[in-house]
Amino acid sequence: MSEAKNDAKSIMDKLEQLAQERGHLDAFVWLEGAVKLSALLQTEEEGLVEVEHALIKMKAELIEGGRPANQAKLMVEADDRYLWVMKQRAFIKRCDSIIQLAKKHATISSDQAKY
Repeated sequence: MSEAKNDAKSIMDKLEQLAQERGHLDAFVWLEGAVKLSALLQTEEEGLVEVEHALIKMKAELIEGGRPANQAKLMVEADDRYLWVMKQRAFIKRCDSIIQLAKKHATISSDQAKY
């Protein structure tokens, strides 16, 4: 599996494309994708943490500026960055699931090859 870009999103897109085109992916493809995802997820997680921190600071500033906490929370949740945070959390969760499934698939394939 070779990608034009080596980032987590590109790898997930490539795995999805291959799954749609081929229907079945062998253990090597899953494992290769999972290894790359595992190595690249740190960047995704760091970006998520930075945006979450910015939103926390925004909420604190709103409260310090006299807004009630529930109104500050609503304003933060209405910010486009909050939507990005929610999507990024879901993306990271999907990546983690792919990594776990790839490990299981590789184990099963290895066990089948033994017999």
